[in-house]
Amino acid sequence: MLIQLTLTLGALLGAQYSLLNWMFNSEAKPTEAIVVAPFGFLLLSGPKQEVELKIRLAIVAAGFAALFVHEAVAYWIPRRNLLQFRKEYIDLEKDDWQTQLHHDVRINLMFAKRRWYTLWLLPVFEWTWNDGFKPEHRDANMWICVLQGAYGQAYRTRTAQFASIPAGSFQALTPREKWLLGNRYHLTKRQLRKTRHVLAVLSIPIVKRTDGLSPRYKAVGVMNLDSDTSDGAAILGPESA
Repeated sequence: MLIQLTLTLGALLGAQYSLLNWMFNSEAKPTEAIVVAPFGFLLLSGPKQEVELKIRLAIVAAGFAALFVHEAVAYWIPRRNLLQFRKEYIDLEKDDWQTQLHHDVRINLMFAKRRWYTLWLLPVFEWTWNDGFKPEHRDANMWICVLQGAYGQAYRTRTAQFASIPAGSFQALTPREKWLLGNRYHLTKRQLRKTRHVLAVLSIPIVKRTDGLSPRYKAVGVMNLDSDTSDGAAILGPESA
């Protein structure tokens, strides 16, 4: 409320008979010279409309500064703390996961977000956390939308999806499958090249329960486990469940 009041006050300093005339009991017209000290210590002089512009700019700047501080305190700082807590919690859980998984199994968490470059229509996955990715792995933080990959299928169907990719399958793809998204998971050639080393993927949807009289489950992201070795792929396969 205070920020809105500040910005409104700045807008009132711009008419022929403005708030400035009332504050200083003046009848000066826009082009008449005036001398005022609006903040008690800053002396301003010149044509009334120029003095008003300077005061208006100062008030608007103060309003936006207050808005920035408010957003930082109310949104950015709590969000940063939440992200830090989430990372530390997952790092602790990772130790338990690794005791049940093969050391060649990689893990990553992705949440679906709507971005301006898709006009907020098509959610894309935002990588939140990953473990097991090596420097030579080019698919870390790879861009992918919810219409692509086993990730997207798990997100759309809200059921776990397993994909087994035979070694050398990239070379066997036809030009249509490589260049025109004609492959099973509609991946681009760049995405196919980055993931050509992966032999198996297990995607598990992350869902949340909506509130209301008739609650529903909504997918918000996916947890992925994959491997580039035959031993790791065997751990992820349906027969190992």
